[in-house]
Amino acid sequence: MLFLAGTQAFAQTAPSLARTDSLVAASQAEVRAQRLAAEAGAATDTVGALHRFYAARRHRGLLIAGGFASVVALGIAIDPTNPRAFGSVYDAAIIVIVAIPVLTTNLIYHAQYSHRKERRAIEAFEAHYLPAATKARLKEKYFQLPASAIQR
Repeated sequence: MLFLAGTQAFAQTAPSLARTDSLVAASQAEVRAQRLAAEAGAATDTVGALHRFYAARRHRGLLIAGGFASVVALGIAIDPTNPRAFGSVYDAAIIVIVAIPVLTTNLIYHAQYSHRKERRAIEAFEAHYLPAATKARLKEKYFQLPASAIQR
């Protein structure tokens, strides 16, 4: 009751939360800048790793297709006058029966790692959504720069 008897009353107010100390604001800005720089570095590393991953898979598919096609071509090109050569219709049929499924499988494999799919994966990463299957396939070796890229 005594507080009502006084002529003046003072209200207690909390300090403004909107006003921050300049040192705190500067340190927060510095932390944000460091976080953005780290994210940018990680983004560059991941984009490079995605590129190396897709390039390695395309290269592997071309090696398999090229090796298999050269073996088939050599089998067909062997001199048919030699009785032990691939000259009969049965040998050609076996080559075709084996070659067509292998090359078709390789074509499907190569289509999975095309430049278009690589571009879509990079766009998905930049949108902060990388498919779980792609993320699981990104191994440590794709994040390392090749020896030719390292300057001495």
